[in-house]
Amino acid sequence: MTKTSSRLRSCVAAAVTAATLAGGLAIAQTGGAAAATATAGPRCARVAHWVHWFSQSVRITNNCRYTVTAVVRHAKGPDSPCYIIRPGKSRKYTWPRFRQSFQGIRWDCA
Repeated sequence: MTKTSSRLRSCVAAAVTAATLAGGLAIAQTGGAAAATATAGPRCARVAHWVHWFSQSVRITNNCRYTVTAVVRHAKGPDSPCYIIRPGKSRKYTWPRFRQSFQGIRWDCA
């Protein structure tokens, strides 16, 4: 194999990889925007999700001047109960890590 063909093969491989990554990023950005729009809630409420060794948790904090309601959604299995969160308060919901994956928050459930 000559240096030119080896260099050409490397350039083609890099171009294919870059095109594949760019296409994947475009799909991921589109999907992320749709997911963010679907779960958009009040700006004054905060949602934190974290994964532990054997569980996952979501904390919803209401920094609004009014009461908010929310459900933690799962990709598979039942969702959480509808939480009513008063101003200045928060609710934490924890579930087994490997049973269900976190999908987002559904607001105004009550």
